[in-house]
Amino acid sequence: MSVADKIVLVTGACSGIGRALCDELLKNSIKGLLAWDLHSSEPESVAKWKKDYPKISIKYMNVDVSIPEKVKLAYESVSSIDIVINCAGILDESEFKKTIDINLGGVVASTLSALELMRKDKGGNGGIIVNIASVVGIHAASFLPTYSATKHGVIAFHRSLAHEHESLGIKFICICPGFTTTSLYDNNTKDGFYFMYNKEKQTEVRKLFKPQTADVIAAGLVKLLNDGINGSVWIIEGGEWKEEVYPKLRY
Repeated sequence: MSVADKIVLVTGACSGIGRALCDELLKNSIKGLLAWDLHSSEPESVAKWKKDYPKISIKYMNVDVSIPEKVKLAYESVSSIDIVINCAGILDESEFKKTIDINLGGVVASTLSALELMRKDKGGNGGIIVNIASVVGIHAASFLPTYSATKHGVIAFHRSLAHEHESLGIKFICICPGFTTTSLYDNNTKDGFYFMYNKEKQTEVRKLFKPQTADVIAAGLVKLLNDGINGSVWIIEGGEWKEEVYPKLRY
């Protein structure tokens, strides 16, 4: 599916990977952008998008994806949508419940509400749902047990739903970035951010990663929206893309 003339909803839209995705989508002539994030008022990024792309409908909404009722209400205000990108997330092992509620609960809540609006078997037009997981959702990380668990959950949720693609008319794609230079990592140096690791150990851990920028992920995702196969899971690490092939579902 080409993104041109499509209406796209992005959670976690105003920073990090989410912001880079919105930048790339707007460059590719989408029809409308629904940007959801936690800012109480319209953030600078949205104001800039409106100035740079006056012909594209751009709407911002304060939505806490960790609260299913608020997610459901937000979707009830949406009349039509073609693509949903679930990008909202946090990384902080000292906040295990918040991490679970946002990283996994937010994806589930957003996806289930999107399905009710998009699914063809209930009168919708179909479309694409993209879930942003992580490479540690494939290869568990000892220093990020809760974060890894949420991202494993996102991948399992994604693969389970993709099995119903034919009846839903929706293509599901999952992206698993490696270490990416965003505020998610850069602004967190407190003790407890990594499980059982102090600040000195955190510095050692970071040396293991091949850093990449968020715009590299964004550019590749736009291509995947065109060419990606339903149910596919993609790793992007050090700027290089690779599909992670899973066995067919047993059940």
